[in-house]
Amino acid sequence: MPFLKKHRKPAVLVPIVRFTKAHIVPNLRATLEACERHGAELLVDAYHALNVVPFSLKKEGLERAYVVGGGYKYCQLGPGNAFLRFPADTTLRPVFTGWFSEFTDLTNAPSGRVAYGPGPARFAGATYDFTSHYRGAAVFKFF
Repeated sequence: MPFLKKHRKPAVLVPIVRFTKAHIVPNLRATLEACERHGAELLVDAYHALNVVPFSLKKEGLERAYVVGGGYKYCQLGPGNAFLRFPADTTLRPVFTGWFSEFTDLTNAPSGRVAYGPGPARFAGATYDFTSHYRGAAVFKFF
């Protein structure tokens, strides 16, 4: 997801588990610290680790990292269950967003451009299909 041009920063993207060889990437805390020294953001891909490898943002010291993942594969949640976790103090916003982001605050008059919602809503996209969450709830109940 691209970020606003005025906030262009370098970023390092790294998986927790490399899908080609199932190698667990060690010491991501050191990677985050190096990113911070050089003014870069760290985006951690948790997709192949989710529900397979024990992982804690707090224990790994990655509270200041961005994390993406999904439950399609190893959680058996089906398509459409994914997440973006970002640091609580982030001011970054996407270049493009959908009307769902604007929908969180309908008190503003239309300005001809999409406004960003507060907090996590700023990353909301267009019309969202919630049906995948029903499957996810059924899978978790089953297991």
